[in-house]
Amino acid sequence: MKDNKKIIFISLNELNFELIENYLKDKRLKNFKKIKESLILTTSEKNYNLLEPWIQWVSVYYGKSAKDHGVFRLGEKTNKKFKSIFKTLEEKNYKVGVISSMNIQNDLKNPSYFIPDPWSDTKPDNNFWSKLINIFTSILVKDNARKKLNIKSYFYLILCFCKFVRFERYYLFFKIFFKSRKKKWFKAIFLDLFLHEFHMNRIKKKQVNFSNIFFNSIAHIQHHYFFNSKNTSNKNLKNPKWYIKKIDDPLKDALEIFEIVLNDYFKKSKEYKIILATGLSQVPYDTVKYYYRLKNHKSFFKNFGVDFENILELMSRDFFIKFKTKKDAINNLKLIKNIKTSKGEKIFSDLQVKGKDLFVTFGFSKEIKNQNLINKLNQNVKLSDFVDFVALKNGMHHAKGYLYIDDNHIKKHINVKDIKREIVSLF
Repeated sequence: MKDNKKIIFISLNELNFELIENYLKDKRLKNFKKIKESLILTTSEKNYNLLEPWIQWVSVYYGKSAKDHGVFRLGEKTNKKFKSIFKTLEEKNYKVGVISSMNIQNDLKNPSYFIPDPWSDTKPDNNFWSKLINIFTSILVKDNARKKLNIKSYFYLILCFCKFVRFERYYLFFKIFFKSRKKKWFKAIFLDLFLHEFHMNRIKKKQVNFSNIFFNSIAHIQHHYFFNSKNTSNKNLKNPKWYIKKIDDPLKDALEIFEIVLNDYFKKSKEYKIILATGLSQVPYDTVKYYYRLKNHKSFFKNFGVDFENILELMSRDFFIKFKTKKDAINNLKLIKNIKTSKGEKIFSDLQVKGKDLFVTFGFSKEIKNQNLINKLNQNVKLSDFVDFVALKNGMHHAKGYLYIDDNHIKKHINVKDIKREIVSLF
């Protein structure tokens, strides 16, 4: 086993380093400032529809463009002939660890640890705690979208918290937890910080050669609270008071916590080479859009006569409806496409048949008040009875991304698909 080369690869999803410039005047954010001063710009796809994290991170991890790897949805698998950076390094006899890396299937023979992202249907490693954290994070993400945590979530949280969180971090976690009761963006920060604590534990215990951890809370916060940021370019767009207080700045809150996270990693820089990438970035949106999701997917579609086998929920508004045959999927596509409001507005968008599955997005993005659905019995029912409000959309994706490498040797812009090559070359 090779032990001389060690890298920690931090996937800090979608952070826009240019738009946090004003925050870096705060001397406490010294690690962010250090990274900002040594950034390499990355580029990705030109087609906006391909600027999704579940597409771009597959490009990062597999070293392939979207056209080549062919993965366009969460949970889709790449061609078996393609090898992820994790598989490539494992085959070179390096010890590999993976935590929440987006849209990656576990095809490793013996990972030191493997925690899937909360939306992908792939197995964790065989360790009891890894399996428990996989269940816990998946439940937590889905419950967070519904604005509630169930008893099972709290039980798993307490077990994992006591096992992996360092005692000196208890106060910070309790502070974030209590803040999250009124400021819900702290829930996403809490989850990332917990995954970080688990990561620190695994690094110490497993002594891996290459470890990747994926953080999504800043991307979540930019998407839903960018208009509260001091760097928002369009000052005319503001979030309503019922959504968030004017004085709150969730991005600032996240940066302060991640400064602590980054400090933990830089303390290990004598032993590990530190690499950080954002994959892509976000810029403030030019309008306000509303995000909703169905309260109960199965109940909803049964009510509208859709005969399905199962439904797999993905991020926020996206989901797969699974059928017995491809013919059933095709037949139900038309039925679901015709579910509209009383004004003739479509509820679902981006419908695509994938084998026996039907991919669907809850595409209605206006504020839902008194819009009505028309079901097959010509009975009007309120759309608001079937949905939960998730958030307002403030940020949109941008092809520009950022890469940081200790002792950087890259002097030019690179495409995200070349990040794998650069990392592998370090071994």
